Amino acid sequence: MGLFCNFVPHISDKYKKKMWKLLLFTLIIVALCVLFLGIKVFFVKGGKFPHFHISGNPEMEKRGIGCVESQDREAQTPSRLAVKERK
Repeated sequence: MGLFCNFVPHISDKYKKKMWKLLLFTLIIVALCVLFLGIKVFFVKGGKFPHFHISGNPEMEKRGIGCVESQDREAQTPSRLAVKERK
């Protein structure tokens, strides 16, 4: 508690203890959330986070739906078969 006392000397010890309890409780909640979100990554051998990008979704590929960025890149790439215009 000494570290926190140096920054905020005018707060009473009662409130400092409450703040430390709240900080500890918050850190525990955040740690549990990270643990639950990463259960597959941490506890399954070879586990990894699921790929949520549109280009990696097989159902979207079946329907011909692709990533907007990829489609835009393809549309802006000049065609090899295009006729060069004179200026």
